[in-house]
Amino acid sequence: MGSLSNIFNASNITFNIDVSGFILLLSILGFATFSLLITSLLTVNSIKRNELYVISGICCGIFMFILIFGSIPNISNESVDIKNAKSKLTISELNYLSDQAIAKNNYDRALMHLNSIRQRLSISDSRLSVIDSKIEHVKKSQF
Repeated sequence: MGSLSNIFNASNITFNIDVSGFILLLSILGFATFSLLITSLLTVNSIKRNELYVISGICCGIFMFILIFGSIPNISNESVDIKNAKSKLTISELNYLSDQAIAKNNYDRALMHLNSIRQRLSISDSRLSVIDSKIEHVKKSQF
């Protein structure tokens, strides 16, 4: 029992939630929909209850519309974040990633990493010929 408690004491749990306008809008709309549903459940008058159900249904439709189409701009931001993270990798790290991709027969990813290395090297760099030969080897291995 003591070792189990030590496992949980050593762990560090953090929640990283960025509060943006999108999340705030969805939270308010979700709270309003939930409040309307609870109010409709507690209402005795059937006409008011049906009207509250209609309003909460409309709110739920708006919520789903915003949830589906509002997250589209975030997809492009994620690809920019991946490109920024990839630009921080060193040439040796990219070379290691390409070797790992070749070992897993993921030749497209290996070529992607090797081309990134090739773009970073200057024309007079001696490592350029090694990278070019490695790219040719991976291209031949694809087929």
